[in-house]
Amino acid sequence: MKKIVCFAFWFGNSLPKNFPIWLRTAGFNTDIDFIIFSNINSSDILPDNVKIINIEYVDFEKKIMTYFGESEHYDNPYKICETRPFWGEIFSDIVQPYEFWGTIDLDIVMGNIRHFITDDVLERFDRILTRDHLSLYRVSSHLSNLLLKHGFSDIPEINEVLKMKEVFAFGEWPGASTIFSRLQVAQYDEKIVDDIWHLKKNLTKSDVIWLNKKNKKKIKASNYVFLWDGGQLIEIHKVNGKLVKKEIAYIHLQKRVMTLINVVGHFQKMLIIPNKYVVIDNMTDAEIEKVINKGLTTQLFYRNYFEIKMNHLWKRVKNVKLLRI
Repeated sequence: MKKIVCFAFWFGNSLPKNFPIWLRTAGFNTDIDFIIFSNINSSDILPDNVKIINIEYVDFEKKIMTYFGESEHYDNPYKICETRPFWGEIFSDIVQPYEFWGTIDLDIVMGNIRHFITDDVLERFDRILTRDHLSLYRVSSHLSNLLLKHGFSDIPEINEVLKMKEVFAFGEWPGASTIFSRLQVAQYDEKIVDDIWHLKKNLTKSDVIWLNKKNKKKIKASNYVFLWDGGQLIEIHKVNGKLVKKEIAYIHLQKRVMTLINVVGHFQKMLIIPNKYVVIDNMTDAEIEKVINKGLTTQLFYRNYFEIKMNHLWKRVKNVKLLRI
């Protein structure tokens, strides 16, 4: 089986609240190694395939920016995500034993990733998945070189992007994904993941929201819940009053604020509902069904939606004031 390593990073005063969930689901993906760059040590026992490399953010940022011959400093570490398509070269000493390397977010819940990203897929494609929350690249300096000097006038080169204050999303379709597509690099982008919209309380897929905005339509978006069962991840929704289930590779929760219910130790089963992780190891079938049905019920009021909107409005007001000054 082809060897894969995935990089994540997290800097701050504590690891994210959902880290025990991420860690548990990562541990079931034994055919993938995970490396987290962080200034924080985890109090959780790490699975054999997860490693934390302790490093301060300033040193991490310096190592990355040195690769580009830049000295930019970002108060917001999120901006460093622009550089992720180049990490295979930046951390070449780590990726050398592997055939694929990738980057991954900590706000996802993993199912059985290798059930979908098989050796056959890895044999036929050089880039797997086109969004930054999980993206894999064949170990090859050729891909990085294509991105460094791509030659497309409508896409800024990475050094230009690094000088921008705003986030450009170079690792996704504004940058790397479009560049690879135009240069006919083989990219695998099947719908094996669910990206959940962050401005609705119910768990709703963001692709439907974007399609509605793009086409100015109002396609009704289904509400979903998810069952994680011993490493397998199942999406659940209702069609004509009946539950429909499908296995997926992972869900991306877009920094959604979630509450952890009964999340202790080596749990085997968990439901992901708005906005909770609920361990169901000791629940009866009737109790589980009740939790699922409640999770699928449309919930209109979402406090986080108003908080996010107010934060965006406040930033716009501040920018206007600065422009006037």
